[in-house]
Amino acid sequence: MFRFASPWFFLLLIPAWGFLIYTLKKEKTNTIHVSGLDGLSTVPTSVGARISGLLPWLKVLAVSCMILALARPQSGDEKINVMTEGVNIILALDLSESMRALDFKRDNEIITRL
Repeated sequence: MFRFASPWFFLLLIPAWGFLIYTLKKEKTNTIHVSGLDGLSTVPTSVGARISGLLPWLKVLAVSCMILALARPQSGDEKINVMTEGVNIILALDLSESMRALDFKRDNEIITRL
């Protein structure tokens, strides 16, 4: 059985993919050809320039993976309730004014108030 503990986080995918669509449409702008720049077409492009088109895709992929993690995917065949015994330890501190009193002494021996 596979399920998501918080499937509502998948609604965050809508703005992420909207960002990708907006970015891809924004890149398709008209260009103006100017004379004298024909020689620049023979200049080799760098690796960074070639993979710059992948950056929006990588951003959306990273955000999508984070959203998938937020949805908390869970798998398992069955639920098992385990009954165990334990020990409950409580530490109580009395910080009232009565506790500021000094301990009592009887025959040069300190006596506790308990």
